[in-house]
Amino acid sequence: MVDDQSTGLAQAITSLLSDEWISDQAGKLTVIKRQRKIDPVVLVWTLALGFTAGAKKTLASLRRAFEKNTGLSIAASSWRERFTPDLVVLMRACALQALSRLAEKYSGSIAENLRGFREVLALDATVLRLAKGLADKFPASRTNHTEAAAKLHMMINVVDTTPRRLKICPESQSDQAAWRRLGGWIKDCLLMFDLGYYDFNLFRRIERQGGFFLTRLKVNANPLIVAVNDHGPGARRNLVGQTLQEALVGLQRKIISVTARFTVKIHVYRGVQQTHMCDWRVIAVRNDETGRYHLYATNVPNDQLQDGEVSEMYRLRWQVEIFFKMMKTHGRIHHLGCKNNAAVEALIWGAILAVVTSMKILQLVRLHNPGRRTPALRFQEVFGTRVQLD
Repeated sequence: MVDDQSTGLAQAITSLLSDEWISDQAGKLTVIKRQRKIDPVVLVWTLALGFTAGAKKTLASLRRAFEKNTGLSIAASSWRERFTPDLVVLMRACALQALSRLAEKYSGSIAENLRGFREVLALDATVLRLAKGLADKFPASRTNHTEAAAKLHMMINVVDTTPRRLKICPESQSDQAAWRRLGGWIKDCLLMFDLGYYDFNLFRRIERQGGFFLTRLKVNANPLIVAVNDHGPGARRNLVGQTLQEALVGLQRKIISVTARFTVKIHVYRGVQQTHMCDWRVIAVRNDETGRYHLYATNVPNDQLQDGEVSEMYRLRWQVEIFFKMMKTHGRIHHLGCKNNAAVEALIWGAILAVVTSMKILQLVRLHNPGRRTPALRFQEVFGTRVQLD
């Protein structure tokens, strides 16, 4: 039984990354100069899965895991020399390859269930505290207590909770800057994000690429109302021509839906600020306890996302938090003590690869136990204690 389980686990892992694929990528990058001493396949999986026990992540503990699973002895200095920029490129390629393979079975299956959205994506970021020796490459935002920190940006498909896109940046870089360029991949996708990514220019770029967005508006947002969208029974004030803040005064309705005109600052040309006017839906949902309105903005037509569904859809954004918790629980990268730039980045990509591997196994568990609820975080704990590097 144990052998059968180990074989099934190995098959699931190699379905994401085959040994041949890893070796081929390593050869192209000249990551392994002495093939007889360091097996690139074992090295990759050691960095991903070799840290399943213990409270602190160190290069020494990973070296011991590598020696245990290969029967080899490697000097500490030789082990440290393996952590090069090429190794970072390899670990990044492995993580992204696994991400793409994990998502393959869901391609094209989303639209029918979600009214024409190809995918519904949640975007968020988490901060990883680093050793202060890395402050030059990863400067932190709050240097009074942390000198070095990285920020991991992640897009999660909320339907199957699988990661789609990710970026690693210094914490000091703004959230908006990380996604300054968007490509055709956003077409027909709904992207949801919090106020950290609040930028009218980002909203406009998503729309220009044929995508959709849903976000909270700041409480002081004050666009001009150009149309009222809710036409149910009951008397209503004429809100057209008022600013949003003026219109909200004295209103008691549970949901208010309008089209508002936003002024988008594009760029400065010959000393003059260029602007563009965009009309987007604004939905205000009244909180029964506080009496205050939660404001949302979106470019999704009402027939795809009705007013009463907006807040429920937005709550799905928290799926991305599950991935961050899984990654920090398994890889314990929330406070990496290593001072080697390449080692830190390689270990971050390794932790991502580990969680993707865990999610692949979780897919199989749920497939074979369709009536049983298997929480992702709980499964991650079990995966971290049972996985073996064979």
